[in-house]
Amino acid sequence: MDIPKTPVLILLIGITLAAPLFVTTASADHYAEMEIIGVPASAGPWSWPVDSEYSWLSHRFPAATTWHSWRLHPGTDGGIQFGSAQPPGELTAEFLMFNISTSIYSTGNGVTINTSETVNLDNLRRLHGNTVYDLGSGAGADPNVPLVPDVTQLLPGENGWQINPDSTYHMIYNTAGNCAGCEMLLHFYGNLLPVMADGDINGDGKINVADILLAERHVAGLVQLTPGQIARGDLAPAENSDGALTIADIYLIFGLSQQ
Repeated sequence: MDIPKTPVLILLIGITLAAPLFVTTASADHYAEMEIIGVPASAGPWSWPVDSEYSWLSHRFPAATTWHSWRLHPGTDGGIQFGSAQPPGELTAEFLMFNISTSIYSTGNGVTINTSETVNLDNLRRLHGNTVYDLGSGAGADPNVPLVPDVTQLLPGENGWQINPDSTYHMIYNTAGNCAGCEMLLHFYGNLLPVMADGDINGDGKINVADILLAERHVAGLVQLTPGQIARGDLAPAENSDGALTIADIYLIFGLSQQ
């Protein structure tokens, strides 16, 4: 069965492009002379441009004038899909911040988007060592990120995301108060990808015998599916999925494949 592919936003971490997308002469603090470029793979903390095609997290303390930045590394599924909570390790794999393992993830119903195409990051969290920090409204920030024509024209503290002509996007999200009063800014860069329907475990846009066989191999312990693949196959019970891929789910996937 072919599944209609509706574009949605997937936050992909660590993707680069060969050429700059934007150059601007805006004079607004962190976005001044912003040039979105690629960064060498060997770049370490503080050594790559903060305004880069990599997704990154920046912070500065109240008295500081300079930003310190960390590049975000890809998670197990390469990013966030709307409406799906993602545990530590899914949105970003671990990266070091002050030499402490850190990851960004989401809770509840994950990252959401409304009819006006405003992205809500209220459920965004940061796990720093054993401490969880709220990157959403609990940090004193506005978690709503509106669609804008050009993120390089945002003023300090403003949120926005844009769709680029090549079907990539950039998102700027500002949060504050979650690290001893410091300012924090996240830049997500990624692709606009099709929705993967429930039952479409391998993500090829179809629900068929390939998905059934993949589910059977996982249940038998022959392969280990990613958390995202398990979530797409976890259909039973219908009212409230149980977080696991079981024989009951395989029966439901088979039913979808016959429609």
